[in-house]
Amino acid sequence: SGGQKRRVKMLEMANGSNLRALLLDEITNGLDAASALSLCRVVAACVKGTGLCAVVALLQPSVEVYETFRRVVVLNGRGECVYSGLRADALSYFERELGLIKPKDMDVPEFLLRAAFAPEPFTPGGNPGDGDNASTAANLPRLFLGSETKQALTLEADYATKQHLEKHPTFTAVNIPPFALSTTRQIRALCSRGMKLVVRNPASLMRIGTALLFGLFIGTLFLNTPDDGTGTQTRSGYVLTMLFMLFLTSCMSPLEDHFHDRLTFYAHREASFYRTSSYYIANVLYNTPVTLLEASFLSVLSFFFVGMSGGFVGFMYFWVMACFMNLNGLAISRILSYSMPTADMAASLGPAVLLLFVLTAGYSPQYADLPGLLRWLSWISPCSYAYEGMIVNEVYRRNVVYDMIGRNGNVMESNMYSGNEFGKYMFGIPRVPYDSAPPGLNTPQEVMAFDFFMLLILTVLFEVLGCVILHKSIEWYGPTTKRYQISSGMSLQFLPSLFTSFQKSFSRKSSSRRSLSSLYVPKSAPIELTAFNIVYEVDIPIEKKESNSIDQQQEQDPSRISNILLDEDDDRRTLRTSREYGQSLAGATQNWMLSRTLGSDALSASTLSSTSSKRSKRRTSSITPVSGSHDTVNVFLPPVEPGRLRLLSSVTAVFRPGTLTALMGSSGAGKSTLLDVLAGYKTGGHITGTMKINGIPKTDETWKSIAGYCEQVDCHNPALTVRESLIFSTIMRLKPYGAHDVKKKYANEIMELLELEEFADVLVGDEAAGEGLPKHARKRLTVGVELAANPSILFADEPTSGLDSISAKLVVNCLKRAKSKGLTIVCTIHQPSRDVFLAFDNLLLLRKGGVTTYNGPISGINEYIVNTTNDRSLALRPKVNPADYVLDIFCGPRGKEYDWGQLYKQSTMAQAAHAACSDDAGLGSEMSSSIANSFGSPLASVDIPFSGSQPLMSELWNVTYRQLLSHWRTPTYMAVRLWWTIAASIIVGVIYVNSPQTMTGVTNRLGAFFFYVNIATVPLMSAAVPLISERAVYYREIASGTYRRMVYGVAVQLAEIPFNMVAAIISWVFFYFLVGLDVSADRMGYFVLMTLASYWLLPSLGQLFSFLSPNIGAATGLGSLLMTLFSLTMGFLIPADKIPAWYIWLYWINPLRYMLQGMLVNEVGGGKWYAYNTPDGDSLKLVGDEVLEGFGWSYNQRWWYCYVAVLIFALLTSVGIILSTRISWLKR
Repeated sequence: SGGQKRRVKMLEMANGSNLRALLLDEITNGLDAASALSLCRVVAACVKGTGLCAVVALLQPSVEVYETFRRVVVLNGRGECVYSGLRADALSYFERELGLIKPKDMDVPEFLLRAAFAPEPFTPGGNPGDGDNASTAANLPRLFLGSETKQALTLEADYATKQHLEKHPTFTAVNIPPFALSTTRQIRALCSRGMKLVVRNPASLMRIGTALLFGLFIGTLFLNTPDDGTGTQTRSGYVLTMLFMLFLTSCMSPLEDHFHDRLTFYAHREASFYRTSSYYIANVLYNTPVTLLEASFLSVLSFFFVGMSGGFVGFMYFWVMACFMNLNGLAISRILSYSMPTADMAASLGPAVLLLFVLTAGYSPQYADLPGLLRWLSWISPCSYAYEGMIVNEVYRRNVVYDMIGRNGNVMESNMYSGNEFGKYMFGIPRVPYDSAPPGLNTPQEVMAFDFFMLLILTVLFEVLGCVILHKSIEWYGPTTKRYQISSGMSLQFLPSLFTSFQKSFSRKSSSRRSLSSLYVPKSAPIELTAFNIVYEVDIPIEKKESNSIDQQQEQDPSRISNILLDEDDDRRTLRTSREYGQSLAGATQNWMLSRTLGSDALSASTLSSTSSKRSKRRTSSITPVSGSHDTVNVFLPPVEPGRLRLLSSVTAVFRPGTLTALMGSSGAGKSTLLDVLAGYKTGGHITGTMKINGIPKTDETWKSIAGYCEQVDCHNPALTVRESLIFSTIMRLKPYGAHDVKKKYANEIMELLELEEFADVLVGDEAAGEGLPKHARKRLTVGVELAANPSILFADEPTSGLDSISAKLVVNCLKRAKSKGLTIVCTIHQPSRDVFLAFDNLLLLRKGGVTTYNGPISGINEYIVNTTNDRSLALRPKVNPADYVLDIFCGPRGKEYDWGQLYKQSTMAQAAHAACSDDAGLGSEMSSSIANSFGSPLASVDIPFSGSQPLMSELWNVTYRQLLSHWRTPTYMAVRLWWTIAASIIVGVIYVNSPQTMTGVTNRLGAFFFYVNIATVPLMSAAVPLISERAVYYREIASGTYRRMVYGVAVQLAEIPFNMVAAIISWVFFYFLVGLDVSADRMGYFVLMTLASYWLLPSLGQLFSFLSPNIGAATGLGSLLMTLFSLTMGFLIPADKIPAWYIWLYWINPLRYMLQGMLVNEVGGGKWYAYNTPDGDSLKLVGDEVLEGFGWSYNQRWWYCYVAVLIFALLTSVGIILSTRISWLKR
């Protein structure tokens, strides 16, 4: 759970032999009051026992948590110190020296925080005074600097310094080694941890499985290639395919894992866990086995299938070169991961590096055909050394029979050439001829050894560079504290806003806030939701603590098995899930730290109770029932089936209009689970029970139109402003009462209601990147987006988590104003302050296992506790936060002796809840009349449709426009894609610049078109990233009925078209004229059409992968593998007539093949002649159409190729739209 992870993180950083200080940032966020208090007591015990200095930043601390600290520092909103001193003196400073008055019903920590931000309400009589006192927040820092408290603090610091200097008159640096372990032991420990990560990472198995499958595929694709000249050429295609696959699997696949590990490394390195070099060396060591397995499977399974020459010695050289090629790819993967700020940018640059290395490998173009200024790239490319060594290894041991081609294109004669001669003529290998090479490179063996050592040297150089970049990246991307940054727009600001014509139609009123007016939109109908006997269970693996204990208990008490998972504190529990196991050992955190810091002997004498102590037996039978109470509510609760975990146990509740209900409980009590079940957001598990709307069973169709759900995680499109987000939600979700202007005015009223005017034109931004809205504004925007639908009932999951008490109060006040219009509001909440807690009307309190312990008005809690237990000692104390008091009594140590679940069943409130939810219970005319009088409308009948869907074209226009705007304002998506298109097109164009009108030029053009078509595969990967990144927003909007699934599927396709057209035109301009292709109008027009088709088709394929894949890694992996299959069967690396019959279907369905065919026949065919030089020096001329016939392609069929490409695009688009409506990866 979140609380367990927080404790693990704290202990991880607190575990150090040289520890002197603990700096803990908001360690209690997301914890209930009891858990937060326990954690702070652990910190206090460590400080007391070891002399550590602990500085803790807290939000909404309870009185008990506040009192665990000795000193307190209070800052205002500008980071200025308002108070710093002893905690016991803080209140007296504010009251005596500043003259502020603390209300009797306000906690001390809340008073300090509120007074620091806005002292006006606490001045005597509310009189601001003369402006030179504590009546304004701006005066408080200055008053503190001149106060006696500040002077005492200064004297205390001076005295401590003086005492230290007397003991240590000369300054001596504390000689603490920067690291606890030596480098060797660090590497050993990191390797041990790393191997566990590799073994437990499913991606490792996936990489090995991929290598196994592709090894078989490549081997059978190039199966039994002959030894003649044509077969040797095909084998060179096999070598390039191997290099491509080795680099792809080793460089692209681990990118996501490297980024994930980088975050952990930054935290550990800043805490001096280990050296950067130790981490990097260990990373290389524990990732090498998987890398070697990949290379081995690819090599072993394909080398002998293809029939490569050289025997065992040739294979060993081939395998070693493949292994080092894989290690090079892994090193480059680390360089990309550590040098780029985001995984998206690294994933986009990876194909660029791959393209550059493969282009300069020597396959196409050959080294001699490279422009002179770019040949140096061949000498730093690992692919060029691996390709040269493997080709020499293949040809130098044998002779090659080559068929001579006559003027008519027929075979004239067959001649035999030595492997060295054929390699030089056909492949340009070695790059420097043997007879002109420097000493040491004059024989094939020497060239092979040179290539091996150069590949080894490049591997070492890349690894060293990666280690240096990793260390430098700590400064670039390390764990710097990120706070929100106001951003009103992006660098591309000249695109109009989403609703630029809309102007604010009202003046801001700061003195008073109005509720949502009925001037524009009618009030929603009041809704009463009843939930009866709700049980929720999930499937989960279980483990036995004692093999026979469960069976024995079941024989003794058949019902016992149903309680095992519900009663965590029972010492007889024998069945544990992994989640419960961690929760049951929560107290072990405290014991471990105390034993480590104080010693095991001191632990037994500690005032903190041991978690293994026996609990008192819970008193239920001796309790006197409340006067006038009914009999115990008996609801049949079946035993928990084996393999299931019960999270909710027979919850019954009524939620009425105009009420604000709080769901509370300890961590893991099932609060969010109950909210998801009530809101209909659960996608898995087993739910039983009944829910009704105004006495009528709930249906999904009706529910979406009347309910709003504010999720715990604020899911918003980061590229929109607050105003645009609210207007979009209003236009899409509000039933068509009138024109758009009416809905926009309603959205503006919501913005005023939630006090978001100051953030109206601020981009929401990416919260993880520390940009955009602050946390409290995000929470209010989440509420506003749901209020935009004019719902009748609103659910909010922890709307105050991560907020200080002032911001939390602001959010809850917004909910209260929304409640005033008749909404039924249900919220889960953690650690509320007194004011926040008392703002709610009702409380539904759960304990572990989802057992109800209280369900009634907040005002009656104290009376209920005292009357139910007949124990006055449990009464609420005057200065205690009632929220903390309730959790302490019902879920904490003070209430352990009572079975509150059983007591609730015996109470009148349980009887009343069951009576209200029973099948024969009607709404009653009296209640309906009361609600009608209060909120202006009677309880609605669910037979009446509450809202209608927006017109299809209206939905499509608005969603498409939002997607366009989102792409435009997302530089990481558009800029990377644009610069990749420009850079890749220029690289390919320059490398193949001005290809001659010869057969060599035709071969180079074929290679240029091959790489040009593959350039468009990067937009394929890029198109999948934003769709998966915004998936949480999409699921939220679909669940709330914002638009149809099909509309989203079509909109994401349409939004890509303008960007695809721009990218296609840019790439065509750079590539076409650099290579020197035919400039006749018809051929240029055809090439533009094929370019547009490729830039439309491939992103559509990427979007299809995004719908098919659970995450970005799976989508990019699936895209890479499919593109690899298509690239192998395009007819470039292996001719179509050489593809085995069992794989020829890939050739016919391959969209890249039709693009390559169309581009080549358009350029080469149509009666063009090309010069051709034979190995003997003869010069011939061949017709381009005859050359195309050798591939089985025809100039006359070029339009058919274009039609097929467009047809495939339409098919992929249709499938993507269908998948968007059918597949969902949301699991709740």
